[in-house]
Amino acid sequence: MTSAKTNVAGQTSASSAERADGPKIATWQVAGPALLAPRRGVLSVSDGCLVIASGGEQSLPILPQGDFSWDAKLGALVSKGQWYRVNEEIVFYGGAAKSITEEFQGRQFNIPPCAVKKGFLVFRVGI
Repeated sequence: MTSAKTNVAGQTSASSAERADGPKIATWQVAGPALLAPRRGVLSVSDGCLVIASGGEQSLPILPQGDFSWDAKLGALVSKGQWYRVNEEIVFYGGAAKSITEEFQGRQFNIPPCAVKKGFLVFRVGI
């Protein structure tokens, strides 16, 4: 489990699900009370989408819009000056959902087409 505190210049916004320079990232506009259940796993890319893998299952982390970006040079997810590389362990805090298509609908969600159908609504990240 490694994570470095690094400021990365030239970050691009992760609010768009269609990305030419990295995996597709699901986002949402934060509203309502924070859920803080931990979801520990390995940050991975599956079917072109950023996922968290744990215990043989994958979930699509649905990240707060504007809080995360993808750095193509590092091949890492970046948030608040820290980066999280693919194939490294990460902990997201939030709440799980059984089905992305049923539970994450509406204007506040930006869910790209991905093979993974379980989601995890992220409020914050840790290590």
